[in-house]
Formats: sequence, C-alpha cells, structure tokens
Amino acid sequence: MRGLVDLCRDLQPPQLSETADYTDNTASLKTFTAPSPMKPRVNLRLDAQLLAILEDVAFEHQTTKTAVLEAALRHYFSEERDYALEDRVTKRMDNFETRMGRLEWKTNLSIEIMSHFMHYWLTRTDPLPKSERDGAAALGYRRFNHFMDQVSKKMKARRTLSDESLHWQGAEPD
Repeated sequence: MRGLVDLCRDLQPPQLSETADYTDNTASLKTFTAPSPMKPRVNLRLDAQLLAILEDVAFEHQTTKTAVLEAALRHYFSEERDYALEDRVTKRMDNFETRMGRLEWKTNLSIEIMSHFMHYWLTRTDPLPKSERDGAAALGYRRFNHFMDQVSKKMKARRTLSDESLHWQGAEPD
C-alpha cells in the first residue's frame, strides 16, 4: 500500500462540478463528476481488501479511484519506474552465481587431488606377494577407517581440507 500512497502523493483532485443532490434518511450526499474527454469504460473485478485500500487512498488524496488507478498504471508501464525488486533479484542471482563458481572450483580441486593421489598410488605402489596380501588388506582396512574418521571429523567441524589447501600455496579460486 505504501507504493500506492507514494504514487498518489502528486495527484491533484480533478475539477469537480456539482451535478445532483441525493437525500438519504441518514445523510445528505452530493455527487460530483469531473469534466474530461470521453474515456473508454473498463470494468474491473477487484478483491474486497484491494478495493478498500483503493477507496481509502482516493479519499485520503481527495481524488477519484480512476485517477489513482491511472497513476498506478502509468507508473507500472513507465520505463523509469523503480526497479528495486528487479535489483534485489539480480543481486541474489549474482550471489548465487558466485557461490556456484566457488562450488565448481572446490569440485575441480577435489577431482584434481583425487586424480593426483590415484596416479601416484598406481604408479608408485609395487604389487605385493601372495603371502603378504592378507596383512596388507587388514592394514588397508584400518587405514581406510582412519581416513573416513578424519573426513567425518573435518566435515563436522566445517573445516575442510579444500579450505585449508587454499593457504598452502596462496591458491585462490577464479
């Protein structure tokens, strides 16, 4: 409603001319018409609450509901209207794009770390003799559990290795 009130602030009441007197049992009312060129008639269906707001604003500014609606429509169709909502949405979309860029960078970092590890492991590890495979499998199982515990601990603390790796060589995401 505040925007509608701001629109109506500059409205001037139309030149009114007295046309008739209507007497009711409760009050004496006069109706007025504004001299203006013939305009096409438009019938609208408004929500009762919206109609009440329209009537209040028109009464408050001593103008007609038509003048209020015309001002609102001129503002709505104006190219110079306030783009506050569009600016807020654009800002949120920019922030979203920034976060997505960081997510992409961290994903690429994770893939790069994994690929280096796999390359090193595949090229530097010698095959084991059959007699040592059971012991190596048990050792590997314990190391894997320790590794998963460390990952879990870091994720719970929200202090991830990818965040820490940024400090190692001053790497920054693009």
